[in-house]
Amino acid sequence: MHTALAPFLGLTTSHEAVKQAEKLVMQSLGVIESVWLKGDAKFLLGSPQPSIADLSLVCEIMQLEMFGDEV
Repeated sequence: MHTALAPFLGLTTSHEAVKQAEKLVMQSLGVIESVWLKGDAKFLLGSPQPSIADLSLVCEIMQLEMFGDEV
């Protein structure tokens, strides 16, 4: 997202910042999978149905998907 938005905002892009952000996103997704989606749970906290937290998380992840390989 940094490389896609920075030029529009008049900011310089930093390859190092992009790599750090990518690493942080991957770590965060790993925590979501290992802590919040335990076992066979399909939704956060093992709930049988989606909650506001699930919907919010989907929105955030979809924003990343929107940028595709530019993220």
